[in-house]
Amino acid sequence: MTSLLSSISGQFGKSIFLGAMFPVLIVAVLNSLLTVPLLPFADVSQKHIQQIATGKETWGAILLVFAVVFVTGVLYNLNIPIIRMYEGYPWQESWLGWLSMHRKKKIFADGMPVHRLRVG
Repeated sequence: MTSLLSSISGQFGKSIFLGAMFPVLIVAVLNSLLTVPLLPFADVSQKHIQQIATGKETWGAILLVFAVVFVTGVLYNLNIPIIRMYEGYPWQESWLGWLSMHRKKKIFADGMPVHRLRVG
């Protein structure tokens, strides 16, 4: 029984880490490297991040870890609804979905391949 639980918990940890926490960490690092230097308070925030990285400020590190874990949990739990939204399921029965479907059916009926469809 314990080996079953340990194998399940091992798989659960891998899926959360690879599917949610890894992208959140990458976005957080890229944000601090690319976006923060463009802001008006860049020098203050860079000093603050440097103090967190060197271990001089523990509350900032705790806050960053909490933010990363929170966003990871949100992304992990909303993964399927986000994918369904991008696939068009929520607005499939709306006027926008009807318009898009009608347009694509007309293009397909005219003989133009769908992959050559131009937007705009």
